[in-house]
Amino acid sequence: MKELRQFERFVLDAPAKLYLNKNHFDNPPIIQSVAHDISSGGAFLQIKNNELTQESDIIVEVVLTIDTLQKLYGYPNEVKLKTKANIIRTTYDGIAVSFQGKPVMISNL
Repeated sequence: MKELRQFERFVLDAPAKLYLNKNHFDNPPIIQSVAHDISSGGAFLQIKNNELTQESDIIVEVVLTIDTLQKLYGYPNEVKLKTKANIIRTTYDGIAVSFQGKPVMISNL
C-alpha cells in the first residue's frame, strides 16, 4: 500500500484539547484528548467514545513537552500549539485531523 502522508509523523501521546467552534465561538465545548501522533500537517487524536464527524468544525490545542519539542522543533521549553483543523477520518477511538495552516505557539508554560 502506498504511503499517502506528506510529512514525517512522530508518536508522542501528548495532552490535547479539541474546541468545537461551530455555533459556539464565545464558549466552545471542550473535549479532552490525547495526540497519539503528530506531524507538521496533522495529528491523530484519541477520543473515548468518539462521536465527532468529518463535518465537525474544530480547533486543536496540543501541549508539547521538552522531549517532544526537541524532537519536532528544537524548542527548549514546553509550549501549547493551537490551530484550526479539518477532520479527515474518524474511528471509534479518535479522529485524524489536517491542520489548517501552521500551528501557532500560544504560550510558554
